[in-house]
Amino acid sequence: MRTRTPQATSSGVQGGHPRPGGAGTPGRGARQGPNLTWDNGRWHARPEDDDLPSWAGQSATQARVVATTKSTAVISVGNGEMGATYAVDLDSRKATWQNDKVAAAAVIGDTAVAVTSKDSVRQQVIGLDIEHDGKRSWSKLDGYELTVRPAGPYLVAITGSDYNSGDSIGVLMKPDGSKAAGLTGDSSSLTCHYDDASVTVCQTEEPRTLALDATTGKELWGLPEKSGNRVAPTVTAAWHGLVYGTTSNGPVALDAKTGADRSTSPGSAPVAVNEYTGVALDRADHRTLIAHPATG
Repeated sequence: MRTRTPQATSSGVQGGHPRPGGAGTPGRGARQGPNLTWDNGRWHARPEDDDLPSWAGQSATQARVVATTKSTAVISVGNGEMGATYAVDLDSRKATWQNDKVAAAAVIGDTAVAVTSKDSVRQQVIGLDIEHDGKRSWSKLDGYELTVRPAGPYLVAITGSDYNSGDSIGVLMKPDGSKAAGLTGDSSSLTCHYDDASVTVCQTEEPRTLALDATTGKELWGLPEKSGNRVAPTVTAAWHGLVYGTTSNGPVALDAKTGADRSTSPGSAPVAVNEYTGVALDRADHRTLIAHPATG
């Protein structure tokens, strides 16, 4: 299994290190928001501040760092029914703005993306401008059971159902709210893998596999081929220019930018991989996890 040294990104939850002055204390009257701490190489948030909404005192309430930009941590607080979003400055640890109506699900560029309710059934996806006090910059879709998942530093994958037609929604969206790719057919099972370098690879139940430039959203390649010569693999992981997956003929490894076969017999299809190790299911029992040291 060939890997390369990871490149730092500005918007990963685990990216970066504590900023100078990060232990500063908020001034009098300042809104602090959730408690933000750095531990074991990542930021953590706890819903322990008096400035949180009244419902946040419930035992089911949890806070998580959705992502960090160069200067801000975007924190989501929720209990399954209610949600709120906070932007916390990494230097002062103070909240610079908050939205008490929605809990951000992902951050792409300088936009926090969340699902908000229009009424008891209808939902839409909104973008909040992180650098301008969380101002709503766009609203998209009219659906229900909408779900937002990160698909790289500048893409989110959105699934659900259209409110009027009931048709399945499957779309990849960019920070400005424009579509990077629309997927036809049943896309309720849309899943995406970012290779932590430059490519996002997504797949649907059909099956269809689609690779996009993780920054621009431009489609790079897709499978299956119209000629039928190559089928779409079940993608298990992606890492630094390689896409791992399985077909009826066994594991495959594809070039993330072209879709070409990089190895005809990779031996395994890892479900998790980094620069040190690939973890794959044992091909015999499909239950045991086996760690393979990375090479190259």
